[in-house]
Amino acid sequence: ADYHAHPAVSNSKLKVFRHSREQYRRYYVARDLEPPPPSDQMILGTYLHLALLEPDEWARYLPAPKVDRRTREGKAEYAGFCAETRANNRIVCDGEMHFLVCRMRETVLANPDASRILEVPGQCEQSVFWFQEGTPCKARLDRVFGERILDVKTCRDPSPEGFARAAANLGYHRQAAWYMDGLLAQGARKPLFVFLCVGTEPDNHLVACHVLNRDALELGRAQNKKALEDLARCLETDDWRMPWERGVNELQLPAWTNYEEGD
Repeated sequence: ADYHAHPAVSNSKLKVFRHSREQYRRYYVARDLEPPPPSDQMILGTYLHLALLEPDEWARYLPAPKVDRRTREGKAEYAGFCAETRANNRIVCDGEMHFLVCRMRETVLANPDASRILEVPGQCEQSVFWFQEGTPCKARLDRVFGERILDVKTCRDPSPEGFARAAANLGYHRQAAWYMDGLLAQGARKPLFVFLCVGTEPDNHLVACHVLNRDALELGRAQNKKALEDLARCLETDDWRMPWERGVNELQLPAWTNYEEGD
């Protein structure tokens, strides 16, 4: 709770800023709008993190019974289960998602390389704070062992090609650079960021471990620097417009429009 309450800039906050500066202002500056609740995909990622990195905590999560909560009997059974679970200091979670996470965990542990990494002692949920471009920054690392950061990701396609696309689309190169810079600020000399990727395709939970090359990390670092500079400018001027919200934009159609149908 202390980490989330700290006002420093995080990678997830910068992601909001890149998407919408006005949204960032309302969430984190004016604080007149609450960020949306986590999506099912985000919840799945959180559960898998617990199952792999904090198994004792994951053991507190119990799958909800499969009952028809539209009926009086189903509502009563579900309410009784929830009350008993809370009384035993445990947490109710969706039954199907619980089953999925357990299947994914079994697949990861059956992978020799992934299981070997998970066996290395380390610290989970490590918070780091530092200053970058004059801005207070923070990060919460899934797991740190030595100077290595392990980050668990769920994805549709964990192959090198598939995950490279996901990394580019979702900004994982920026996240890796951000977390590594956080460790560098703590005195690390050569941090390494490792993605443990688990496929979400039903009955085919492929597993792979990836690191990004230097070019990808340098691109992420440069993009983070630019975002922090833009954020500082917005805070100074109180102008939260996106660059394309100023003036009139001349548009160019996408490249695919140059090809006639059938060519």
